[in-house]
Amino acid sequence: MRKKFILLVALLLAILSLAGNANAGPSASVYGIKTETYTIDNANFDIKIEYPQIANLGDNERQERINALILSGAAPEKFFRKLASRDDARHFSMHIGYQITWQSDRLLSVRFTGYSYGKGAPYSPHEFYTLNIDMVKGRILLLRDLVTINENFVEKFRAEGIKTVSPHPDRFSGAQVLVEFTQFNTIEDTIRRFNAADELSPEGYRPGTYCYFTPDAFGISTSVAHAIGDHANFEIKYEDIAENIKADNEVWRDFFPRAGKNP
Repeated sequence: MRKKFILLVALLLAILSLAGNANAGPSASVYGIKTETYTIDNANFDIKIEYPQIANLGDNERQERINALILSGAAPEKFFRKLASRDDARHFSMHIGYQITWQSDRLLSVRFTGYSYGKGAPYSPHEFYTLNIDMVKGRILLLRDLVTINENFVEKFRAEGIKTVSPHPDRFSGAQVLVEFTQFNTIEDTIRRFNAADELSPEGYRPGTYCYFTPDAFGISTSVAHAIGDHANFEIKYEDIAENIKADNEVWRDFFPRAGKNP
């Protein structure tokens, strides 16, 4: 009898533990993902951009809205139209793939990587950008929607101890990238850069700085010189930025179960 009681208590504790961390993993979502490809293939363009689309969400209007946001973020048509309309337009190619780094009922985080090349350019840049989607509200999340961007936050990424995770793992520190490798190297410059992160211009130009989520860490990527990789990605443990998260944003409950308006 005692053994059965102990097993029952253990089972109840396990159930409570799972309930406290609902939707806290990439596989904890009810919707599916399918891959689509945006292509332009003509005399001026060779564009191939793979991007995810949501399936079986259960809310058709929200699913269509989210899929439209993903497509416009992955392949901004305004950018390509503006590029084609230039008097000095040259052949331009871009090949991009994607990786989902976090998927839940609350949040979808996607990284896009690849390369682009303009005819006559001295090199082919490595492309990197991200999209973070609030799956409940059906909107794109910017870095400034997620964290309070202040001196305390940016100094965590400007530290000597934080190292690149890609494209050159452990090669460069945050201090090198954000302080030594750019002329915009003050704390105020970094705050401005982070405040502009993730937001496309009205013409479809990219900001150069992005954020993303992984199971264990929060990532920030920023553009750098081609000689050191075109972009530098840093990741920091969630608990190390806990004081800066905007806890009323429900997506943080994936990583801090007690965050949000109704913890």
